[in-house]
Amino acid sequence: MKNRVNIKLRRDLLSPERIHRHKNYSNVLRQFERKKRFDRAMRLFVYSLVIAVIVLFLVLGAVWVYVRMEKERNEKKNNQSAWITKSSDHFEWS
Repeated sequence: MKNRVNIKLRRDLLSPERIHRHKNYSNVLRQFERKKRFDRAMRLFVYSLVIAVIVLFLVLGAVWVYVRMEKERNEKKNNQSAWITKSSDHFEWS
């Protein structure tokens, strides 16, 4: 308990630097608020950028899957039409 009190007392001692800091407290507070706003804006920008990149990758992945499916469908269609034309070549109409 005694150590906590000593630490608190040492922290609360007024030094010339602390006195000077409190003289222009309004400027310090204004600077702190400005820095806080900037940090919030930067965090919002970074989160927005991350979300945009994730959405971009999801869209590109969906397009890639769709293109692959269409390509496979076209290959199946071509294979079936080739098989039909080959089988109809051998069929004779009477």
